[in-house]
Amino acid sequence: MLYLSLNLPTVSFEEAKFLSYGIEAYLLSELVLFSAKTRKRIKSDRKLYIVDNGFFNAKNIGVSENYGKLLENLVFCELRSRGYRANQTLFYYETASKFEVDFLLRTGHEHQELIQVAYSLGSLKTRERECRALAQAAEELKLDKLTILTLNEESVASYEGKIFEIKPIHRWLVET
Repeated sequence: MLYLSLNLPTVSFEEAKFLSYGIEAYLLSELVLFSAKTRKRIKSDRKLYIVDNGFFNAKNIGVSENYGKLLENLVFCELRSRGYRANQTLFYYETASKFEVDFLLRTGHEHQELIQVAYSLGSLKTRERECRALAQAAEELKLDKLTILTLNEESVASYEGKIFEIKPIHRWLVET
């Protein structure tokens, strides 16, 4: 997953133009923040996802492996193949406290599920961050179906009275 904001001054006109070409050619997809307020949706940062993780790996020159980003990109691509449409039935969500949830799934005007993606929840700090964001979003959106997808962890967890299903990505991918 590339996380860029097309609204920030750090993105030049040429870069924004190049990114728009990628979107037009269906190589990139942008995901906007879910908000009932149109102005907030328009002014929000965009999350960009690439159509294939292979493209990301081919051009990645970073010092880390970026497994979390690749996993999130995989989930986005799978949600698209399951029929969710970016910015219509598929969004990302930011809580009032500025915690981000990776995916909000909707059916019509109803919230369906919140999905958080993390490579591993082995670190207490990571587990706390992911659960806190999901719990706050669930409270704000009045949602009970909460999922955390990881590489290979599986359990049920609770945080602030909210119950999360933690699933390994390979199990989630074979669900219909």
